[in-house]
Amino acid sequence: QQSSGKSWDTWKSRVERAHRHGVKMIPSLAMAIDNPPDPKWADRTPAFARDHPEFTEKKQDGSPSRAYGTINMSWGYPEVRAYKVEAIKRGVIDSGVDGVLLDYTRYFGPETGYSDIIVRQFKEKTGRDAFKIPKDDPEWLRFRADYITLFVRDLRKAMDSLEPRREIWACVDPDPQRCLMMSMNDWQEWADRGYLDGVLTMIYENDTNTIMDMAMIANAATKGKVPHIPMIAAGYEGKLETARSLLEASINCLKSGAPGVAYYRSDSIEQFNHWVTIKQVAGWDRQTVEAQRFNHLLNPGFEDKFEKWGIGDAKRVKNVSSHARTGQHSASILLGGSSSMLQIVDKGFLPDMNTLEISAWLLQPKAPKKGHDTDIIDQVTIVFPIRVHYADDSEETFHIPIRVEPGDQWQQVGGSVPIRNSNDLKFIIAGIETTSPLGPYQLDVGSIFVDDMMISLAGTGGASAEFKVTASTTPRQNERNENIVRGRCVVASSNNAGDVEGANIVDGDLSVAKHSSGSAWRSGRPATDQWVKVYLPETVMVRRIRMLNNASIYYYRTKDYKVEVSVDDARYTEVARGTLPNNGDTWTEVNFPPVPARYIRFTGIEGYHVPGTVGLMELQVY
Repeated sequence: QQSSGKSWDTWKSRVERAHRHGVKMIPSLAMAIDNPPDPKWADRTPAFARDHPEFTEKKQDGSPSRAYGTINMSWGYPEVRAYKVEAIKRGVIDSGVDGVLLDYTRYFGPETGYSDIIVRQFKEKTGRDAFKIPKDDPEWLRFRADYITLFVRDLRKAMDSLEPRREIWACVDPDPQRCLMMSMNDWQEWADRGYLDGVLTMIYENDTNTIMDMAMIANAATKGKVPHIPMIAAGYEGKLETARSLLEASINCLKSGAPGVAYYRSDSIEQFNHWVTIKQVAGWDRQTVEAQRFNHLLNPGFEDKFEKWGIGDAKRVKNVSSHARTGQHSASILLGGSSSMLQIVDKGFLPDMNTLEISAWLLQPKAPKKGHDTDIIDQVTIVFPIRVHYADDSEETFHIPIRVEPGDQWQQVGGSVPIRNSNDLKFIIAGIETTSPLGPYQLDVGSIFVDDMMISLAGTGGASAEFKVTASTTPRQNERNENIVRGRCVVASSNNAGDVEGANIVDGDLSVAKHSSGSAWRSGRPATDQWVKVYLPETVMVRRIRMLNNASIYYYRTKDYKVEVSVDDARYTEVARGTLPNNGDTWTEVNFPPVPARYIRFTGIEGYHVPGTVGLMELQVY
């Protein structure tokens, strides 16, 4: 708390030790919180905040802003801005810290910022009444944001006046436009005007492609004017709990061009023993970073079951612990019939790459003979299928054949294909696929185990000389009455846990244990307008859909729904709309005139419990 003398005393006791080790000490200050939220620290509420209730920020409905139960003074009053600047300046001098990190330097949502002075001055400048326009009106958002910018400007002058000069960093969301829209924090403007010495962005994600994407957005926003350090969750709230995931996320941050990476937070670092990993990252130099490949595939070792993977047949593709090259799990594919494991990558592409590399570690135990002298394994085809889709909706499809010698040793296989410039990428779908002329229930054919799959992009290269790579020109025909979405890649608007993601609706698994975790999709909250979208490998004529609601409690079920199809992922045609039964036992079937489709989107318009989620156990399309 920036205004409490006791807090600055704490930093003062640590600064000298930090400086002896060559470490800067820059405390994080919750700038919009003007008293401690814990009642037991009521004595730390600054007199200024306590004695001036007229400066309290207001919401759109006229009530005071009390985020987290604290006092939130309005940025609109020059007295408040001057008080904050002086309090920080005094604390910095007294403690000897090297600067400040501006956290919570914002409004608490676009429904706040309606204090008398801000509303009045907006009317004087624009002639518009803030209460008669949307709370997210662009001019109104920017107007409120400008008051915080005035505070940061004045703080910059105060820090420049000290000897030695103190640094100002901002702790913010990595997307400046989202920051402005949600909290009227205009950190990109602060950087452009030279008010900041650096930007620390909060990227608390498990998805390392999203981490890369967010890091690149922030890099572009700073324009090289100030350093940008991505801060990732080191075990915090279930994010990046393993050493492997933390290393991959760290590589992605540094590969994006950021000069460093930060970790949040100390208690989770201790809990998961992440200091070992952090020490390893701290030993890297730029050359080491550039030499490392990073993996676009999420959960590549199947440690989180099949999270992020689209599974072609849940009866014959299993997550197992009997064989594992690294970690504790791998994927087992029963050879016979057709099976696939696919994943979609739609973000985090480094610029100016023109080669896609794919690899995996495979183990194929010797299979039993069938017949007199023919090994059934010879009839099985294993490939890496790759679909590269570009922003102009053109695409290339490749199949890299894989050959593995039966035995008890893990073997790495892989290949590479040339792609157009990665700047043009929209998404990549890739994985592993097995086919056989044998029927799907011939269980004595044997299995193949897959671990540590990887997809990466490189700046140079081409088709692998070791593997024959061909572009597919003729789409596969689907003339049989079979479910065409089984095992396809799925993207969801949201999901409220890792084991209830969208891919579950096409895996054929109808189990109901643990509220259908691992077998059904559950959206994030609230249960309105949440969707899942299935990607097909080619355009087909669809005429029938079947849907089964989440078999769990009503809290997770969809009530009203719609289904739409598209050939370009831009223009969608509605083919079904209605209400799903409030149970997980009754299939809903809809028939309609044949319509071309390559993308199929199911939307839960509303759930049976709106504060909860919408969900779906299974989707079938014919």
